[in-house]
Amino acid sequence: MRRRTSFNYLAAGALALPGLLWYGTEDKRSGTGGRAVPLAGGTMGTGWSAWLYVDPAAVPSVKPIVQDVFDTVDRRMSTYRHDSELRRLNRAPSDTPLAIHPDVAQVLAQAASVSARSDGAFDATVGPLVDAWGFGPGPGAGHALPSTRVLTCLSERVGFRKFELDAERSVLTKAHPRLQFDCSAIAKGFAVDVAAAALANLGVEHFLIEAGGEIRAAGGHADGRPWRVGVERPAADDSHRRVYRKLALGAGAVATSGTYRNYFERDGVRYSHTLDPRTGRPVSHRLAAVTVVAQTAVLADAWSTALLVAGEIQGPALAEQLGIAAYFITALESTTEAGQFKDTWTTAMRAYLS
Repeated sequence: MRRRTSFNYLAAGALALPGLLWYGTEDKRSGTGGRAVPLAGGTMGTGWSAWLYVDPAAVPSVKPIVQDVFDTVDRRMSTYRHDSELRRLNRAPSDTPLAIHPDVAQVLAQAASVSARSDGAFDATVGPLVDAWGFGPGPGAGHALPSTRVLTCLSERVGFRKFELDAERSVLTKAHPRLQFDCSAIAKGFAVDVAAAALANLGVEHFLIEAGGEIRAAGGHADGRPWRVGVERPAADDSHRRVYRKLALGAGAVATSGTYRNYFERDGVRYSHTLDPRTGRPVSHRLAAVTVVAQTAVLADAWSTALLVAGEIQGPALAEQLGIAAYFITALESTTEAGQFKDTWTTAMRAYLS
């Protein structure tokens, strides 16, 4: 359950995010008498960026605070850092209550909730499968085709019901000694939420902040316009990114998960980085991307992945049942290169379409 994480700036104030294009139209008016101020930094193998309506003189004091938030979450939940708390948790024995940081407990609690409500389409214990298919940091990482026997063995180590979590006490007990957590599909959303809270605590009322494509916004433009993002047209080549549909986000969070960029091919078969924890294999349906709007980035992050895994039939049905604002883009051909898509959305998403 991983997505490509990269970003770059486009002309005319547009910011390209994984699956999203945010149009930061320059606004000369703000509550502080200035323009929206851009900030950016690196985190979690990708980057974070933000636009804030603040006095430019405050930027030198704001940026280190935001950077520290992302650095702290990375230290706790990275699957690539050997010294992260998550890696320590993965090395810990089973059947022994383990004290974990409250932030890690909160993320795993959110993950477990989405897992249960999505019937396992989202699962933070998917780490062994990520490594087996060559999409993770494990030994010998590189694209591979694990055998059915290997996947059957790994299935014993995967499952959101194979750990017990006391979120209030921040205590976790693993049921399998080689249970391996991977929070790649939820940790960036959590970090964005914490960064947004830090900005609010500093008195910043109007901002948009993102990391690796997970977005959280508050307030809006100074002239009353809402923050707007564009869902990008699915394409394997990200050199010419195009808007497929615009969303009027306003205050809230949005995230997109897709199958169309991070993949490998073997003998003419394409294997996506999006893995179904229930089968142990990459998804093979034609659902190319799912965008979710939610109150928090951690939920938008996790649910966009869960609904993508669920597929073009079960995903929309589940989102509608749960009242999730979700937008689905399905390829009409076997690959997205053909450029023919069908888009659908839930009732709750209609309020954001523009």
